[in-house]
Amino acid sequence: MGARRLVVVLVHLIGFSWLITKNALPSFALTIGKCGCQTECGNVSIPFPFGIGSTNNCFLDDWFEIVCNTFTFPHTPYLKRPNLQVLNISLGNYYSSYIPSPDVIQVRNPITFWNCTDKETRESLNLTGSPFVFSASDNMFTAVSCDVRALMSSSTLDEVEISAGCKSKCLQTNQSLMNCLDGVNCCQTTIPSYMIKTFSTTFQPATDKTRIACKYAFVVDQEWFISKFNNTTSVALRDMDYIPATLEWSLNSYSKHQIYETNLSALQLTKLLRNNSIRCLGDSSISSVNQTAALSVQDCYCVGGFEGNPYLLAGCQDVNECQTDHHGYCGREETCVNTFGSYECQEPKINIVLIGFSSGLGALFLLIGAWFLYKFIKKRKAFKRRKQFFKRNGGLLLQ
Repeated sequence: MGARRLVVVLVHLIGFSWLITKNALPSFALTIGKCGCQTECGNVSIPFPFGIGSTNNCFLDDWFEIVCNTFTFPHTPYLKRPNLQVLNISLGNYYSSYIPSPDVIQVRNPITFWNCTDKETRESLNLTGSPFVFSASDNMFTAVSCDVRALMSSSTLDEVEISAGCKSKCLQTNQSLMNCLDGVNCCQTTIPSYMIKTFSTTFQPATDKTRIACKYAFVVDQEWFISKFNNTTSVALRDMDYIPATLEWSLNSYSKHQIYETNLSALQLTKLLRNNSIRCLGDSSISSVNQTAALSVQDCYCVGGFEGNPYLLAGCQDVNECQTDHHGYCGREETCVNTFGSYECQEPKINIVLIGFSSGLGALFLLIGAWFLYKFIKKRKAFKRRKQFFKRNGGLLLQ
């Protein structure tokens, strides 16, 4: 009977070793928009609070309404109120770092030309009154011309006058070649504030020779610009009228109750968001490097280990780290296993089985050893007891 129980224990140990190697959670398609609302236009995904639809339920308010132009191929999304073509929308996240990445939207931004044949002078975007600002971390102010000083001027939301500028130098052998890194026929500078909604551009020629030369400037997404135009000629750039610029957007003027359309108390809503792996920058547990007196950013994010749309109550879903680069943290012979909000690195199945089998076998020998020890001790006690009885009953006299 005892041996039979030991076999059952051994089988359970081996079975458990196989069980823990199974992946814990399946993957699901992410929900980014309200139920029944269109979430794609051409090659661009449209997450809430942006939305396409005839009702306000699909978007937060008219600043976030998207119109999809179906007469182009691929279809083209536009922000309806400011009439801006949308190139990409990205929700911020905590997944890749301890500091949240901002919510951003990439749009077409006009190039400001001066004294250029067949080019009209366009002003930069005016985002006054909107929830959008030019991204200081993603954009650069760029000017293109030989030997020119370019200046951008603006005022922040709290009416502080700010300006930034740069100066290019000439390459006499080829004035169409530009290298913004070295300042050759092109120069760049960072945007000095997170709160710029509009700015003006002025050009100051450094010499009389370059006074009447064609000049142009713009705010551009730096990653896009480097991939397309760094250390190349300015001819292709001059033929363009618009370039991509990145805007940050914030919901600081909206309450959580407006965003999530609920009548719960503030405490109940905060608890509900936490239960759905959502954190907001207005909560005491999270702070943002972008917070200022004039623009208090209070956007929401999926916590680490989750991704999706934090502006939907059920929008944050578990990340399968085993299908991303994060599984590289596991050793060469380890197996990545997804768990809720995280992942585990486990030994190969054969090793786990061997460990389980060895543990079970060791336990079996331990129990057998304990059984033999018990029998030995019991037998020794019985022998001593018989010896005591023998002496007590005069066994020595009878011999």
